[in-house]
Amino acid sequence: MAIVRRLKYWSYRIAPRVAAWLHPRLHRARIRHCRERASTLAAELDQRSQAVALSAASGGGTDVGRTVDLAFRFPGVAPNQNRSEIAALLERLAARRPAVLCEIGTAEGGTLFLFARVARPDARLLSIDLRNTPGRAERLRSLVRPGQQLTCFEGNSHDVEVVRRFRDWLGSDRLEFLFIDGDHTVEGVERDFEIYGPSVRDGGLVAFHDIVPDFRTRYGVDTGNDAGGVAMYWQRLKSRYPRAVELVEHRLQDGRGIGLIEV
Repeated sequence: MAIVRRLKYWSYRIAPRVAAWLHPRLHRARIRHCRERASTLAAELDQRSQAVALSAASGGGTDVGRTVDLAFRFPGVAPNQNRSEIAALLERLAARRPAVLCEIGTAEGGTLFLFARVARPDARLLSIDLRNTPGRAERLRSLVRPGQQLTCFEGNSHDVEVVRRFRDWLGSDRLEFLFIDGDHTVEGVERDFEIYGPSVRDGGLVAFHDIVPDFRTRYGVDTGNDAGGVAMYWQRLKSRYPRAVELVEHRLQDGRGIGLIEV
């Protein structure tokens, strides 16, 4: 697949020049399209190479501190997390070595990579994301350990078909860890917990990302960070779980923060 992408990349790079040589004013829209596709494919190829390099650099190591530091050295796949917060979550997961995990909202795969490193060597992992195309799923699979099984579903986690596929994938197993980082509206995060939370075994963990309000919510300043309504939902939810834990670097930070409950 990587070879095919490289061939596509170079075809999109060359096509505009050939068209321009044949006729300077011909196929301008096509030329623009080719350049845009070349740019997109170049980014995908770079992310793919970074994912492979990250996995190779990690070797078989599972030390949390070293693994977190390593993940942030590859910007194309780096986790969208605060280091101290994700490290604190990983320390808790490493003590449990979960065997069945689900992540709703995978972004570029950095957090998935970290979860795979603290999971059991034969763990089953599931990624649900709107952008889990076949090519992207292939890249994500390069981020898990050799003996682990990663399944990727493309679509909205609330869709009936995605939920059905999730239940088929889970079978008679129970989730040991669920990470919710998808739809950031109050209704969206609540729906994710209502649908997937009951599949977590007794004593299992559920984590929510972005429990701290972002600057747009707090000050009306849009910095690009989007915590949405997660913080509002988390405030309601944590009152139902006396042992809820908040992994937050600083209370006044711009979004992020991880909320953790044991069900």
